[in-house]
Formats: sequence, C-alpha cells, structure tokens
Amino acid sequence: MPWDTIPESVLRDVREKLSKIDSRILDGQVKIEDRYCIASGAYGVVYKGLYNKSIVCIKIFKSRYIDIVSNADSNMISRLIHEVKVWRLLKHKHVVEFYGWLLDLRSPEPPSPSLVSKWCEHGDVRMFLRCRPDADRQALICGIAQGIAYLHSEKIVHGDIKPDNVVVDKCEVPKLCDFGASCFLSESSFVLELISVKTLYYAAPELSIYQDNAHRGMESDVWSFGCTAMEILRKQMPYCSTPGEAIFTAIGKKRPPFELKPSELSAVERVVIRCLEYEKDDRPAITALINDLINPREEGPIPFSEVLKLETQNRKGRWASRSQFHAQLSGTVCERPHCSIQRGTYNDTKKVRIKILRRVTPISNEKMLRNFIWEFLTQGERWPWADDSSPVAKMQGWELSIDDRSYLDITLISDWYPNGDIKTYLADCPNADANILVRDICFGLKYLHDRGIKHGNIKPTNILIDGGGRAALCDYGLSELFRDLPTKFQSVRYTAPEHLICDKDVFPCSYEGDIWAFGCVSTEIYIGQQPYCTIEDETEILKDKPPAYTADIVQPIGNTEICDCLNARPEERPSLDDVLDSLD
Repeated sequence: MPWDTIPESVLRDVREKLSKIDSRILDGQVKIEDRYCIASGAYGVVYKGLYNKSIVCIKIFKSRYIDIVSNADSNMISRLIHEVKVWRLLKHKHVVEFYGWLLDLRSPEPPSPSLVSKWCEHGDVRMFLRCRPDADRQALICGIAQGIAYLHSEKIVHGDIKPDNVVVDKCEVPKLCDFGASCFLSESSFVLELISVKTLYYAAPELSIYQDNAHRGMESDVWSFGCTAMEILRKQMPYCSTPGEAIFTAIGKKRPPFELKPSELSAVERVVIRCLEYEKDDRPAITALINDLINPREEGPIPFSEVLKLETQNRKGRWASRSQFHAQLSGTVCERPHCSIQRGTYNDTKKVRIKILRRVTPISNEKMLRNFIWEFLTQGERWPWADDSSPVAKMQGWELSIDDRSYLDITLISDWYPNGDIKTYLADCPNADANILVRDICFGLKYLHDRGIKHGNIKPTNILIDGGGRAALCDYGLSELFRDLPTKFQSVRYTAPEHLICDKDVFPCSYEGDIWAFGCVSTEIYIGQQPYCTIEDETEILKDKPPAYTADIVQPIGNTEICDCLNARPEERPSLDDVLDSLD
C-alpha cells in the first residue's frame, strides 16, 4: 500500500523508533527546490532542497510501497533507522553534516522517509574532477583518509567507500556521505544480514568472494579507500578492463585492481597501493597512512634488502606463500660461471633441484630493482607450480637476494629429476627411445606456448629426465625475463638464425625461435651430434652463420616436420601440433 495510506499504527511505530534515536524531526520545514533529482542509488534518490533558507541535500528513500510483511521493505526501514543511528553521531570536517529526518516531504517522489544534510556544491568527487581536472588530487585523498580515520576512531566502519560516496563542498573539501552500509564494529555481523548490496569494483576481496560469512571491518574500508584513491590519482576505475560478469573471476584469481609496474607509481601512489593487499591482515591502518599521504617520500636510498622485502610482500598469493619455503642444500650437481645446480631437500623429505643464478645483474638504484622484481614475479605467476599437472618441470619455490656488491642473485627451486639432464641420460642410456623423448619435449613446449610463455633457451641442459625416463623442460621463461640484462643465459648453438643477427648482447625470444631450438635438440637426440658440430668457437657461428646441420646429416631422421623446424625462414617452420601429429 502507498506510504500515505499506511495504518497510523505502523507510521507511529516508525516515527517513534526514529524519534528515540534522533529528535531532529524536520516535518514541514523542508521543501524541494528543483523537481529533478540530482543523483540516484540503490536505496534512494537525492534532491536539492531548502531548509532554514539554506540549500540542503535531501535523500529520499526509494520505497514507494511499504508492505509490512515484505523483507525488502523491512530492510529498507531498518537501513533508514540504522543510517540515522550512525550519522547523527558524526561531527568532522571530512564528513557531511547531518541535519535531521522527516516523513511527510512533498516531492515528485511518492511520499517516503527522507534524510536532510549539508549541501556540497561540487557533487561527488568524480563529477568534481571532470569539471576541475587540475584540482589537487593529493589533497582530496588526504581528506578522504582523514574522514575514514575519524570514523575508525569512533569504532565505526563506513562499509561503502567509493567515489559516489565522496562529495566536495564549495571550498573543495572532500566529505564522506551515505552511511546506509555503515556499522559499529560491535554489530558488523548484524548489519551484513540487512545489507546485501555493495559496489563490487570497490569492495574488498573478502567481502566479494566470501560474501555469506564475511564482516565489514576497518580493513575492508582501507581496501575501498585504496581503490577510490587510485581512481582519483590514475583517472581510471579499479578492474577497468574487466567486464562485470568477469569481476568475480578476477578477484578469485587475486588479480590486483590496478596492474601497474612499480616504476609507474608516483610517491603518493606507492603509499596508496599498500591498501590493496589481498590479505586483509596485511593492509595498514588508515591512521598509519595519513602522514605518508601528506608528505610522501620520493625515491631515496632504501637498503636493497628492504626493497626486496617490501616488493615481494606486495605480491600475495602463491608467490608469497612459496617465499617462506626453505630448502636444505645437500650437494653440488653442476657448477657454471653464472650459476650452480644443487641437490636439496624440502621439509626434510622431498628431494628438489636448486638452481642458483649468481650476479644476475648489478642493481644501481631502487627503481631498477623494483622493476626487475615486478617483471620476475609477473613472469613467475605464469609458471607451472608443484600442484599443476603440466608436462614440464614444476616449480617449488624461489628466493631473491642481494650480495655485498649490490648484485642480484636468484634461487629457483623445482622438482628433482634423478636421471639429470638429457645429455647425461643419453650417455648412460644410449638405447633410450628417441621418439618418446622428442614427443615429451614437443608436448611440454606446446604447453608453454599455449600459456603465452616463450622458453627462450631450449638446449640439452634445460631438459631433465625423471625416474621413468620421461623428459621435461626446465628454466622456461628466464631468457625473456633477462632479455635486457648483461648476463647471457642463452646458447648460441641453439639460437635461431634470425636472432643471431640482432645487435644486442642478449638474443630476443620468440615462439618461432623456440621451434628452431626444439629442432636442434631433437636432431641431436636422433643423431647424437650437437648443432654446428664441426665448429668449436661459437664466435664463428655469429660471424659466418652456417647451417646448424647439413642436409645429409638430418636426412636419416626421416621426419620432415623435425627437419622443417630448422628452416631459416621462421614463418615456414611447422606448428607444434603438426610436429606432434608426425610423432604419433
């Protein structure tokens, strides 16, 4: 039934409940100034009005028909009562001032309960910035943070921080509004039962994924503040490239709302980004951020060990949990100029392979280190891990460290392969089935390519053999990761000819180059001769660029697809699917 025909007993009950909470009843004292609403949300519409000859903001609850049995409408009334209960207590520069409530407002809307507050001339912060793109954005987010800090000091959680709920007054002071989703810390579980609507793009992951049993808290406010502040600074929404139907998937996969390299962040943004830790316990208190937001520290001489700690902590998920992994070295398997391979154990039982890449690159400044860590972790997130059923060597963990001369060392820990690399294995088992080994390698390479990973350094020492004599690729993606570094991890003998002509110290990576290297390794497995077998000095390969194998050497293999992998024209090399078909 319409609001104006509600039984007097029901109307009296609503009025009585509100009166007990707040005595500022404004019936008959407020009128609508403009018949057009200026904003609309899930629960209410906003009009510009007059009260005591001053312009005010009038929020009219949308419910046009109040059914005393309806859960939705009982929730609406409960939300109204709760918003008054919270809002009436708040007095702060960065919180919109509450004037009172009324039930009999004459407006273009059907009669409905309304809340009256101070008018903020510039509208919400998004609208303000469209009109004033040169505004002081740092001052805006500092003000928002101070408003949230005030709420938290009063043991109140806002619950729905987003640009729509931040308004800007005529002095360009930002103020928090809309306390319908707010709660006192002591009753957060009760409020969640009443309120089921939240803005997903700004909601903390624990509220988005575990909606049924999660509690709004100070930590979820901090996340929402981080999203709002980054939008103000970056001029783009969180998850801006993710359509609505895919947002749950993005959050479930722990995708950050803003995918930015550390080098792209300003000093203020580096403070704000701390709010966007996936695990709520890792987010800072809002009060801990305010000084840093007001006086953000520009890049300076932070000890590299501290940068490592901060940057690896900032990438949560499987990487962070793996970083707690400890392996015990038990013997050196191979020692090379820039790396060593060790045998070790994990949890005192599981055997693992530990590859230590030494002095990968000199670190000359914090920015360079942050960029490398970002690249390293981004690349690593695509690698197959121990719980992945992939046909390649599985990663178990990693470690980054800086030596006393500011060089970066990287330790990669993967499954142990008892038969060593394929070269060692074939020396011990010359009668092994070459077709099975080549097929394993091809299958593993296709697996990587299907996931957007270029191996970049396929050679016998990067192919391991398990206890059953099956091959698995290892050290995938490292060459692409280190493409701009002075340390060279690639072998000239297995590098595609189109990459040998580049003028860089490190050869580029490509899918076609991987297929060439696969052809070289496969040919070596079949005939027992490495590429350019008559050339000892690799500089001659770079200078003269002869064929890796002559036609008479590869002809006995009898597989044209394998031979075509060595085509000098990359576009004419076969696909890995065609190679696999030829091996069946």
